[in-house]
Amino acid sequence: MGCQENPNDNTVEPGSIVFKTFAHTWHSPYCGSDTNLCAKVIASYPMVKGAPSGVGKNINDSILEFVKYSITTFQPAPGQKDITIADLVDEFFEEYRIFTEDYPDFEMPWSVEIQGKLLYQSPRIVSIEMQEYSYTGGAHPNFNITLFNFDLLKGQTIRLEDFITDQEKLKAIASEKFRQARKIKKGDSLESAGFLFGDSFTLPANFALTEEGLYLFYNPYEVGAYVLGPTAFTIPYQEIESIMVKP
Repeated sequence: MGCQENPNDNTVEPGSIVFKTFAHTWHSPYCGSDTNLCAKVIASYPMVKGAPSGVGKNINDSILEFVKYSITTFQPAPGQKDITIADLVDEFFEEYRIFTEDYPDFEMPWSVEIQGKLLYQSPRIVSIEMQEYSYTGGAHPNFNITLFNFDLLKGQTIRLEDFITDQEKLKAIASEKFRQARKIKKGDSLESAGFLFGDSFTLPANFALTEEGLYLFYNPYEVGAYVLGPTAFTIPYQEIESIMVKP
């Protein structure tokens, strides 16, 4: 995330972080004449306004890194650290052109769609959701959500262990919420319902702090087959108050 070591260099005045949504749409050259041989990239995402430093720069760098990674069909080569979003869009269109030349019977458009939004913002915390949808051939499109949480006073990303003192108790609560979200009866195993947790229930890679509570999100493939889709639920703060660090 590029966070600095000294929080005093990153702290901001409450309310000084203001977001603006940036929206862009790109189409490959053949979209106007043949929609079956078309590639497109659509991106809409929040960014801290102005030319921010410290906290604001950390947030913008994280969002831009996500957007760039979502557009790349392959891992960026060494030395491409400063490559722009427009450069990556051109590379995406070029990969599509080469692919359709190699497989002339393929007549499906490629697409990448990125949608970002603020889930929650207070003088202390901001939570941002970034959605990515892409199709570049294959049996089905890919869908993924990444959640970012920033401490606006310290200039750091927030981890679960930063404010939850008992991870095992959180797992127990989250396991019951998971069952409720998936309508799995008490006593039935999660594995028999198609979910792969191994030896014990695991917390998702993605969480967010919202007005209602702690929001947990499992992407497709994270704990089950793609066909099962994502799983999301919110744990009200009053249910985890005893294991939360007070700000």
